[in-house]
This record gives sequence, structure tokens and C-alpha cells, in this order.
Amino acid sequence: MGIAADILGLGREFIDQDFARRTHLDWPREDRDYTVAAIIVGHAERNPAKSSPVNHLGHLHYPAQSAPNWFDLIDAAGRIATVG
Repeated sequence: MGIAADILGLGREFIDQDFARRTHLDWPREDRDYTVAAIIVGHAERNPAKSSPVNHLGHLHYPAQSAPNWFDLIDAAGRIATVG
């Protein structure tokens, strides 16, 4: 299950609850999800080439309201977008 269960909770219904309780007592989560996100944003701020508005780094680094959409990216590449 790995990180999908740990971060997103996918498949957590298959994890023995006693095992999960003991694991969290020994290794507390301590907001790990948000800590990992902050580390990712730090990497993107130090090297913007690592982040793009269309990958998971970009979704953390660029605020949602300022992220370009697909057509913005096409326009920035010098192409004329036509729809329909």
C-alpha cells in the first residue's frame, strides 16, 4: 500500500487497526503530510525548474488562483489555440 495508504488513506480499511495504533504510538505522524508538502514547496522555490503548474510540485508551489490553464500554456509556447 505504501505512501498511498499513508498520505491519502487509500486502502486503509485493509490495515489491522491494532498494528496502526502501535505504529503511530512508536512513530507519530506529526503532520507529516503537510511537512512533506512544505519541503516540496521549498525545493520548487529554490529551483523553479523543478515545478510546473501541471505537475504535483506546481500544484503546491503555485496558488490555485494563479496557475495557468492548458490554453495559457499553449499561448505561452507561441501557438494559437483554436477550440471547436
